[in-house]
Amino acid sequence: MRRIRDILRLKHEARFSDRQIAKIVSSSRSTVQACLHRCREAAIGWPLPTECDEAALIARLYRRRAPVRTRPLIDFAHVHRELARPGVTRDLLWREYREREPTGLAYTAFCNHYRRWLATQELVLRQEHLPGRQVVCRLCRPDRADR
Repeated sequence: MRRIRDILRLKHEARFSDRQIAKIVSSSRSTVQACLHRCREAAIGWPLPTECDEAALIARLYRRRAPVRTRPLIDFAHVHRELARPGVTRDLLWREYREREPTGLAYTAFCNHYRRWLATQELVLRQEHLPGRQVVCRLCRPDRADR
């Protein structure tokens, strides 16, 4: 459990150092410093209002920020399937992508993201076997006829 109220009281009333506060609340000095920094950013001082409990403090200091997406995600599975078709290149797919998303990734970033996605996929080695290519002629190679 966070002890924000104790950290603020020890810092402002008792004027203890960050190391002393860390020892008292059984935490690291960097955690105490981070807590005090968050309090300064949220303009929370001492003394705290009486209706402000630990849960309210945590809610004010540790708000979750939604990640900001500036670009839509690329469907690299579709890109991978398209690359399997003859005549389709990464450059062609990137140009189509840029037509849809003019502020999208540059070509190098597009390729780097694709390579990173490709590294997460399971490797599959497809071998094409042409019919009759590996047939052994008994007359030509009698030593391999029994295999």
